Amino acid sequence: MMKVYLAGPCDSDNRTMMVHIASILRELRLSVYCPFELKIPHAWDMSQEDWAQEVFNKDIEAINECDLMIMIST
Repeated sequence: MMKVYLAGPCDSDNRTMMVHIASILRELRLSVYCPFELKIPHAWDMSQEDWAQEVFNKDIEAINECDLMIMIST
């Protein structure tokens, strides 16, 4: 299955659009990684720095593993 990294605005004004695009890609049977869907276990127990590092690490891992990166710009 092709892996897609979907990058773009994650603010509340654009969230609906990003969710819709991810849904369309998944309907096409693509594996989609969306940074705004990332859940970090026990995030509330982490310092801001540790949480940021974990998010960064997960994003870099997903970028390195993807076959295609799509950037949505508004």
